Amino acid sequence: MLATNADSEAVTTPTTDEALALLTDVHRRRVLVSLLDDDIVDPETTLLGDDCPAVELHHVHLPKLDEADVVDWDRDGGFVHRGDRYESIRPLLELLAENPGHLPPNWL
Repeated sequence: MLATNADSEAVTTPTTDEALALLTDVHRRRVLVSLLDDDIVDPETTLLGDDCPAVELHHVHLPKLDEADVVDWDRDGGFVHRGDRYESIRPLLELLAENPGHLPPNWL
């Protein structure tokens, strides 16, 4: 169940569990953190060459992020933009990005 943001009924805020579930995979974390600095990213450039196969990226990670509305995925162009709910998880992403030395290896 989604928590409703008091300021806007059109955009909902993910619960803590939902936000953390989105961050359970390193590939999703990398896509989301890359959007901190860029309005649009090519996840294939961000992730492929890593250990993330294109099939997994396109059939698991990007659909999950798009469904949660934290990214808007242009399936034809292959790019992602920040979704309507991205700002609600930004504090968690900034915490990850700003504290890599306090995280386990390969967390980002």
